[in-house]
Amino acid sequence: LRRRRDWMTQSDETVLEILATLAPCAAPPGVIHHNVVTLTPLSLVKETVNNSLRRLTSAGLVESVPETAGYHRLTDAGDKSLAGEMTPPSLD
Repeated sequence: LRRRRDWMTQSDETVLEILATLAPCAAPPGVIHHNVVTLTPLSLVKETVNNSLRRLTSAGLVESVPETAGYHRLTDAGDKSLAGEMTPPSLD
C-alpha cells in the first residue's frame, strides 16, 4: 500500500511514476511533461510538472542531475515511496 503525505498532489505522484518508468535514466521537465500527457489521463501544463519536480526534489524523492540542463531522476527514497516501503518525508 502506497503512503502519501498531505502535501502530495496527484500530479506529484504521476511525475514520480513517470520517472520510475524512465529509471535509471534522467529526463528534463519537457520530456516528463510529454510522457505525463501521453501516457496518463491527466492533462497538465508544463508549469505543473515543474512545480511537482520542485516539491519532490525538496522532499528528496527526486534529484536534479548535476551538470545537466535541468534533468531529474528518481532517488532511492522516491523508488521506496512508490513501492510503499516508506512514507515520503514531510515538507517543512
